[in-house]
Amino acid sequence: MPGDDGDDFVLAVHELVTNAVRHGGGSGHLDLRQVDDVLVCEVTDHGAGTDALPVDLPPAHVPGGRGLWLAHQLTGALMLTRRPDGITATVSVRLTRQTAAVLAQQSAAVGGGGMVDASAMEGEQE
Repeated sequence: MPGDDGDDFVLAVHELVTNAVRHGGGSGHLDLRQVDDVLVCEVTDHGAGTDALPVDLPPAHVPGGRGLWLAHQLTGALMLTRRPDGITATVSVRLTRQTAAVLAQQSAAVGGGGMVDASAMEGEQE
């Protein structure tokens, strides 16, 4: 996924993973899958967050507090789903036909069915 859309999607996923580590109990679960021409990433953690997007950003001089807002701005498709044991943040991006075909071929070659499972994202904190 070349270009700005790819960069934006990667940065949005990074923000969601960082949120899971910092606010979701220190670990989480990342699912990345392709559904037709859409690449979907779900980051699940055990945090006590809300399923409402933040509307009020902190003042410019306050560090942090913008991750979900940024993920939403970068993808235009952030969805938060509250579960009894935590929260799932989902972002998606529409792929070009060429990129979707390449990803589908790569997935078939490794037998992944379009899913990448990166469980227990422990460790790296900024």
